[in-house]
Amino acid sequence: MPVEQWLVTLWSRGQLFGLLHEPRDLLDPAACSALWHQIVGQVSDLVAPERARVAGLAEDAWMLAVRHGFPMQQLSSLSVGDDNLALFASCATRMNRRLRECNALTRAELPGALVAHGTALTPILPARIVLTPSFSSDPALQRLWAAFRELGVAVEAVTLDGTTPSAPEVSVFADHTQEMNAALDWATTELARSSDASVAIIVPDLAMNRSIWLRALRTRFNSEAWWCDPSTDRDCFNLSVGDTLATVPHIASLFTLLRADSSEQDTEVLAQALLQSRWGRSPKSQRDISQKQRDLLERGMDRSVLADWKSIPAFATAIVASETRSEREQPRPLSRSVHRERLQQLTDALTESPWLARSDLFQLEETWSALLDRWQQFDLWLAPLSWNDALSELERLAGQSAFQPKAGVARLQVMGLLESAGVPLDAARIVGLHDRVLPERLKPHPMLPRDWQTEKRVGLGAQDEVDERATRLWQNWLDLCGSLTISFAKEDEGTMLRLSPLAQVLPGTEQCRDAEWIASVSPPRRQFVTETTSDEHLPLRDARPGGKTLSARALEDQAHCPRRAAASRLGLKEWPEHAVGIPARVRGTLVHAVLAAVGVARMRAHEAAQSSPADDALLETAGDALDIGIKEQSATRFRVAPMVWQIERSRVMALVEKVLQLERTRAGFAVVAVESDTKARVFEQDFRVRVDRVDQLVNDDHGRTIRVVFDYKTGKATRSDWFAESTSGRLAAPQLPLYALILSQSTAAAPVRALGYIVVGDDEEPKFVGVGEDKTIGASRSAKNDASWETLTTGWNDQLEHLVTEVQEGVAEVAPLKGQGTCRYCSFGSFCREPWSLASARSDAAELDAQGAAAGAGDE
Repeated sequence: MPVEQWLVTLWSRGQLFGLLHEPRDLLDPAACSALWHQIVGQVSDLVAPERARVAGLAEDAWMLAVRHGFPMQQLSSLSVGDDNLALFASCATRMNRRLRECNALTRAELPGALVAHGTALTPILPARIVLTPSFSSDPALQRLWAAFRELGVAVEAVTLDGTTPSAPEVSVFADHTQEMNAALDWATTELARSSDASVAIIVPDLAMNRSIWLRALRTRFNSEAWWCDPSTDRDCFNLSVGDTLATVPHIASLFTLLRADSSEQDTEVLAQALLQSRWGRSPKSQRDISQKQRDLLERGMDRSVLADWKSIPAFATAIVASETRSEREQPRPLSRSVHRERLQQLTDALTESPWLARSDLFQLEETWSALLDRWQQFDLWLAPLSWNDALSELERLAGQSAFQPKAGVARLQVMGLLESAGVPLDAARIVGLHDRVLPERLKPHPMLPRDWQTEKRVGLGAQDEVDERATRLWQNWLDLCGSLTISFAKEDEGTMLRLSPLAQVLPGTEQCRDAEWIASVSPPRRQFVTETTSDEHLPLRDARPGGKTLSARALEDQAHCPRRAAASRLGLKEWPEHAVGIPARVRGTLVHAVLAAVGVARMRAHEAAQSSPADDALLETAGDALDIGIKEQSATRFRVAPMVWQIERSRVMALVEKVLQLERTRAGFAVVAVESDTKARVFEQDFRVRVDRVDQLVNDDHGRTIRVVFDYKTGKATRSDWFAESTSGRLAAPQLPLYALILSQSTAAAPVRALGYIVVGDDEEPKFVGVGEDKTIGASRSAKNDASWETLTTGWNDQLEHLVTEVQEGVAEVAPLKGQGTCRYCSFGSFCREPWSLASARSDAAELDAQGAAAGAGDE
C-alpha cells in the first residue's frame, strides 16, 4: 500500500488503541490546501488566480521545509531583503498558529511525529516492511525507517541494479507525429504477439497532449464504437492522466449554474451549461433556451443570472429567485453543510430527467458525492464562508481531484513517467525520451533559500538530486520491463533534440550524441495509403447569366481574407453581437436611415427644380425618420430603458447638424439617387448592389457635369484602402470602385468621376474621404499626388476582376490582408485554424472603430 496511507492508518490506530496520548488530528490534505489559500489571501492583496498559484508554492515550500528539516526559527532572519522568503515566513507563522488553534497535524509533519512516538507504537508495528523502489527521496521517511529498525522492525528495500535482458532499441523520428504513429504500430504488433502480455506506452508530456493521444488511440483501436459510447475506449486501451473533476463537462456546467445563482455570468457560457446533457433537457426546453440566448444577446445582455432565463423549469426559477434575493440582500457566512443543502436543492430543481444508465456517469456521481462529503468536513478546521467563497473553495477542491473511470480489461496502457515507476510490464515503449525530459531541469523553489536547497539536496533545487531522481526512474524501467524500446523526435519547434543522457550509456548508443547521426537515422515505418484533400478551395461558383448575384460585401470579404469570404458563402452564421445598451450595428442603422431621409429630401427638391431645403426643414425630416427608426428598434429591445433611446436621439441629431454644416462647404451639388438598387453584369458575373447616395455637380477644372458616388461610414475610413500597392497588391475597399464601374455603364447619365465616404462618428467631426475629380471631398495634401481618374479606374478594374475570379474559383485560403488586425474582428475564427485568428488583444478605441466600420458596411 502507499507509504502515506499506511502512516495515516498507523497514526489513527495508535490513537484508537490508546497507545498515543496525542490529541492532534490529521489535517485533510485538501483542507490544508484551502487553509494555505486562505492564509495567502490574508497576508497579501493578490488577485484570485495569482493567489492560488502562490498558495500552492507556499504549501510545497512548507512540505519541503518539514521533510528536509529546515530551521523555521531562522526564517525571519533569512528573509531580509527577499520578498519571496518574507512572504513565506509570514504565511508559515500563520499556519503554525492555525494548526495549534485547530489542534491539527499536516501530512508532511506525520513522519516526524511518528518518530517521536515510535516506542509507544511498538505493539502495532509490523515485523517486516518491504519498500519498493521510489522515484524521489524523502529524508523524513529515511529517519522514520531508521527509528523503526532500532525498534526491531526488519525494514528492507528492493534494490534495482539497472540491468535488462537486452539493450533497449533506440529509434529517431523527424517529428512527434511520426513518433506517435510508430509507437501505435509497435503497440499493435506487441498486442498481436501475445494474448496476455501487458503493453505500455510511456509518454513524458502526456498531461499536455492527452487529447492528441486520445484521438490517435481511438482512430487506431476504437474507430467504430467510441463516437456512440466513449466508455468503450476502456475495453481497447487505458489512457491515464484523466481530467480533473472540475473539468468534466457534467461538473463544469454545474459550477457555472451555481455561480449564476447569485452573480452574473457570460450569457453564452450560461446557455451552454443549461443545455448540458446532465440536465436531461427536452427538445422544447433546448429550443426555448437557444431562443432565450439570442434574445438576451440581441438586447445587449451579454451577462445574466439564472433568474433572467424564463426557459428553465418554473420550480427552478422560483428557487433561484428567492435564494438569489436573500443572498444579495443579506450575504452572510454559513457552514459548508448549509451550503451543500442549497447546492443540492438547485441541482434537483435544474434537472429535468435523470442521467443515462452509464457506468462512467455512476462513477462520476459517486466521486462527486464523496468529494462533497470530504468538503463538508472542512468545517472542522475552517471558518464559515459566503456562498461565492464556498463555490470557489469547492471548485478548487474539484480542480485538485482527478477523475478517471475504472478501467476495463484493455491490455494497452498509455501512462506518464511517474505512473510507470515501479510497474512491472511485459513490453514498454518510452516516447519522447530526449535530453530536455530527463534529467529534469534544475528549478529551485522560490520561497526557500537557494543555498540551503543545494546543501540539503532538496528536490529540483540541487543538481545531484535531480540526476539521482532520473537514475532511479531509469533503473525502474530497465529492471521491471521485459522488453523496452525508446524513441524521440530529433526536432521540436526548430530546436535540435538529442537522446537523454540516461540512455546514451547503453551499448551502441554513444553515437546518439552526434547530431549527424540523428539527422541520418530514418527508422522503417509502415506505409499508409492516404488520400489528401484540400479545403483551400470551395466548389466553382455558377457565374452564368441569370444565376446567383454577387454583392460588393462579398468582394470585400474576399479581399480582406478569402477564408472569411468562404465562411459567408457556406452560410456560417456570425454570433450575435455583444453590447451593453444599444449595439453598434443598431446605432449605425439609425444614422444610416436618418442620412438617407435627408438625401431623399434633397433629391426630391432637385427633381422638382427647387432649391435645396433649408437646414431647419432637413433637421425636421431627420427627426421624423429617427423617431420611426427608434420606435421600430425599441419594440424588439424592451430591456433598453427609454432614457437610453432619448440620449441616442440627441446624439444622432447632433451628428446630423454637423453633417449639414459639412455639406454647406460643397457648392452646386445635387443629390440624384438615394438607396438605389442596381443590377449589372461585369467580369462575366451578375451583381446586385445598393448605392447609398449619388451626387451630381459641375467639375470646375473641365466645366462638365460629373457624378460622385457616396457611402455612409460610422467608423474609420482611409484613402489608402483604394490604392492596392499599399495593401500588398489587393484592393482592400472594393465597394465604391465597383459602384463606380457599374454606374459608368449607363451612358445616358453624367459620367462617374469621383467617389468617397461621408464619415459620421463620435470620435471626430464628420468629414469627406474621397478620391477623384470632386476636389471638395479630397484633402488637397493627400490628393495632389493621385493618379488620373483613368489610371485609377484601370487599376481598380484589374483588381476587381482578380477578386471576382477568386470568388468564382472558390479560393478559400487563410490570407488575412492586415494580419492580426483583420483576424481580431473576424467572427469565424473556429473555421480558420490559424493561431492569429483567435487574437483577443485589443484597445477599446480600436474595438469601437471596428464595430462602427462594420455597422456602416454596404449592400447586403
